[in-house]
Amino acid sequence: MLARRKKTRPWLKGKEQDLTLLATITQLFDGGHALEDTFQKLGELISAHMHCEGSAIYLYNYMEECFSLRFSYGKAEAFVKHATLSTEDIQHCGIPSTEFGMITPGSSQSEPSSQHAFLQSCTQQALISLAHIPFIAHGEPYGLFLLGSKYLQHTTEESNDFFTVVAHHIRLATEKALLTEQCEHEVSSKVSQLQESEEKYRILFEDASDAIVIVDFATQQFLESNRQAEELLGYSKKELLTMTVSDFWLQKKEKRLALHLLQSVKQQRSVKLGERQILRKDGHLV
Repeated sequence: MLARRKKTRPWLKGKEQDLTLLATITQLFDGGHALEDTFQKLGELISAHMHCEGSAIYLYNYMEECFSLRFSYGKAEAFVKHATLSTEDIQHCGIPSTEFGMITPGSSQSEPSSQHAFLQSCTQQALISLAHIPFIAHGEPYGLFLLGSKYLQHTTEESNDFFTVVAHHIRLATEKALLTEQCEHEVSSKVSQLQESEEKYRILFEDASDAIVIVDFATQQFLESNRQAEELLGYSKKELLTMTVSDFWLQKKEKRLALHLLQSVKQQRSVKLGERQILRKDGHLV
């Protein structure tokens, strides 16, 4: 008597959902969320479109050189029990970390005791099929999405092509997000450095023993002044910012000289000025 062949079923719940899944993945990565939050939502999304009992996302930890469990969904006891998987663990289990595929944990002809502990946990949880979707970024493993099923699943050339496209899509989106995060970090670092430099400059400017003012060449308007300048001229900073250089000379000849000096400074970057008297707020000349 011929044994009845076990009926298998596909991983995807419906072929018509393929394009919907790809479009939603794109929206997830374009949502402006932190990359880890995006992967959490990605796991929920793909799990909802698959025939699986439980699933988990492992992200590669470069410090510890292993895949670390970040998110689990459904009945994921086998995954939770193995919170870290080394590259050797993955290879021992027959799971390629760079391509989509499927393994059947309980189909090995070897003794259960010789199986990897992770596969033993899958078998104990009655997971017959285990699908793996790689996350790659810049040519290196970034993570791994594992999905377990209590049914004998099957993959077709069409489904393999689809999940290869999904993995490629996720790779491009991940690389884009990583570059964005890197740029944001670099910009933030530069801004912090500039703010630190500005603060140092301000302290030197304010605490200088000489009177210092910053003037707009075109309008002769005061833009900034330090405490020594305010004390020397007798005006507050707020008052000085409403005044021009010419306001400190009485004679037209001296006002023209002030304008000439500003033009000379603009062209030569510096100019040697002899002794000149300027008018204080209280009417005295200094």
